[in-house]
Amino acid sequence: MSRTLDFPIPPSLERHEQPVHIITADDAPTDRVAFWRERGCEVVFGGRGTSVEGAPMIRALGARGYARLYLLAGPQMLETVLRDGSLSRLYLTLTHQLIGGEMFHTLTAGPRLGRAGRLHLHTLYYDPVAPKGTGQWFAHSTCGGSRDGLRRTYPYG
Repeated sequence: MSRTLDFPIPPSLERHEQPVHIITADDAPTDRVAFWRERGCEVVFGGRGTSVEGAPMIRALGARGYARLYLLAGPQMLETVLRDGSLSRLYLTLTHQLIGGEMFHTLTAGPRLGRAGRLHLHTLYYDPVAPKGTGQWFAHSTCGGSRDGLRRTYPYG
């Protein structure tokens, strides 16, 4: 997912002939769209204006046969998939460390999420060793805004 389409692709993807789908918004720079298409990447439009949106992105990838997506994304993408109800599960890793600095960002930005932001904890695993002995949690939650019924289905007991 990218608004500017200005990023590197790991050489291993080409070496192993793995398909690359680049998701961008309708107003993406046309020269960068052409750049990636010339290199054999599929460029998929998943949002109006300048930002990728959750539901159009998921529909576009679903039409290509993807049933599950693993997203490593920032607060803006998390917010859009929560608000439009297209996030059914959230796997969140929390490390037990305090990080300071000049700026602080929460997981999402913008107004309160309301029902869309309600998480229902399904499983919680504690790893006491990593990272560097500080410990961390791996939390699996179903999301309150999910429209696919997963928040009511717990196949793991």
